[in-house]
Amino acid sequence: PIIMTTPSATLTTLSSSSSPITAAPSSTSSPPVSVSSPPRFPIGRVDTFIEGGARCVSVPDRTLAVFKNDGILYAIDNRCYHSGGPLTEGDIEDYGGTLSVRCPWHSYHIALETGEGLYLSIDGHIKSKGVKQ
Repeated sequence: PIIMTTPSATLTTLSSSSSPITAAPSSTSSPPVSVSSPPRFPIGRVDTFIEGGARCVSVPDRTLAVFKNDGILYAIDNRCYHSGGPLTEGDIEDYGGTLSVRCPWHSYHIALETGEGLYLSIDGHIKSKGVKQ
């Protein structure tokens, strides 16, 4: 998934990354690692995305579902990893404290921030099936 927080006029998204590239302070003294960014593609003006809504956006080799929640845009593959359900038709939900989209076909939950498939375990805790998006 790609998390978009920029208020710029035109939103761009990554096309070939399965997770966002972020910079964080390191507790070790290792030098920073240089990472090249995947290509970016314009997908529309930020102000055209509706709060609480979703939009299907095509980029080369992928179709994305772009969700806007609390002013933050999230982009994941539009098809559910389970059976190909259209995630833009799913509902954004808080699932055990994790913002997710619920697939409209079989109610699978996918975390918007990480792309993880989520499930309720037998012990009553929300657990991850791993990154599927």
